Amino acid sequence: MKPYARLTRASAVAICALLWWSASVSAQAKAPVYSNVRYEDDYSFLANGRGADPFNQIKKIPLGGKSELSFGGHYRFRFEDDSNRRFGASNPRAQSFYLNRLFLFADMQIAQRVRLFGEFKIAGITSNELPAPAPAHDKPDVQNLFAHIDLIKQPTRKLGLRFGRQEMQFGKQRLISPLDWLNARRTFDGGRLSASVSAWKFDAFVTRLVEQDPEEVNRADESQLFSGLYAQRTSKGRSLAFYYLSLNEDDALARSGSGALGDFHYQTLGAAFDGTQKDFDWTSEAAYQFGRFSADDISAFMFAFEGGYTLHQAWAKPRVALGLDLASGDKDPSDNKKQTFHQLFPLAHPYFGWADQVARQNIRAATLSLTLRPHPRVSAKVQALSFNLMQAKDALYNAAAASVRRSANGAAGKDVGSEFDAELTLNLGVHISAMIGYARFMPGDFIKKTGLAETHNLFYLMVPVKF
Repeated sequence: MKPYARLTRASAVAICALLWWSASVSAQAKAPVYSNVRYEDDYSFLANGRGADPFNQIKKIPLGGKSELSFGGHYRFRFEDDSNRRFGASNPRAQSFYLNRLFLFADMQIAQRVRLFGEFKIAGITSNELPAPAPAHDKPDVQNLFAHIDLIKQPTRKLGLRFGRQEMQFGKQRLISPLDWLNARRTFDGGRLSASVSAWKFDAFVTRLVEQDPEEVNRADESQLFSGLYAQRTSKGRSLAFYYLSLNEDDALARSGSGALGDFHYQTLGAAFDGTQKDFDWTSEAAYQFGRFSADDISAFMFAFEGGYTLHQAWAKPRVALGLDLASGDKDPSDNKKQTFHQLFPLAHPYFGWADQVARQNIRAATLSLTLRPHPRVSAKVQALSFNLMQAKDALYNAAAASVRRSANGAAGKDVGSEFDAELTLNLGVHISAMIGYARFMPGDFIKKTGLAETHNLFYLMVPVKF
């Protein structure tokens, strides 16, 4: 842990220097568009010159013969003060800790047809008293390492093949995401075929999840195969998507309602529709799951919708939004039907509250939020969430899909509780921002009747830097 401790002590000095330096470059008209998955960064602005930003000098460096090389990465510091994460069952009940991570990448384009992308990472946690979860820290390891070949590269038609280690995200990341909130992000090993025709984009992939091991080299889970087809059409500010996803586990890890152990095979069919219409915006998604869970038949579903209205002419451009998320649960866990929706590999944080007490499994969540933008560089968001189980005999699952509470006979009811979140974001320039957030989860009757029920409080300060 000593290298992580030194990294933490250096963080404050580095952040202060970056805050001062960012002010000098933040007014540039020429700036990159950084993506959540860095291999999708947009450096098209460089066609008109590199400007004064020194980080522009390490992008698209000519190598001759239509080849070029780019370097970049990101660093993130986060402080958390957390109390009663397990509603009072942890010892100690409260702790404060620091999270640091550093990602560095190199991106080589060879003769406009072949691309090599590699990304290295190191992630650490310090000052924690409770054992750190595996995604919180990781020794130096590989996050992305893939080759991409453009088989067809025309203005209106493209076809490319990618193979190797790669992060993936689709749509609003409800089912497939690199999960940026975690310190050591999610990634996969496998192949991906991508095509685009006019406004449509198609992806087909066959992958295995890379398991995080903080002490050893990260390796893919050889017993589990994750594959899928994803089609998306984007036009005039609206997006329509259809997908099929398959998750297969060969090891006998699933326990049926009768108690038998076996493998599982989840098949997911879904669609999403997002868009804007003047001052209105919306996002929606629905999916149905079928297949086999040990000796049980799978039949599960999810539905998500959020609609927002923005007063663009008013001060601070307030946006008010209402959201509803449904994910099925198991009505009778002892029968031969598996009705709990499997959330696959999602980003749950923005949909089910920043306390991360709830997953997209056996849940009904309603959200009311207000977002204000009093300055182009400042935004504030507050939201209130209400949670209820879909089925009283099924469990409450946290953001990691772990079962944390269950009432076997359903006598504890369905009222999980409510949450209040607030976050202030300062966009300090092209490369750096700062977020201050608070989350308070107040247990309902279900939590109170199944064990300790202390209120969970989370405070965090986060400073991400991209370059």
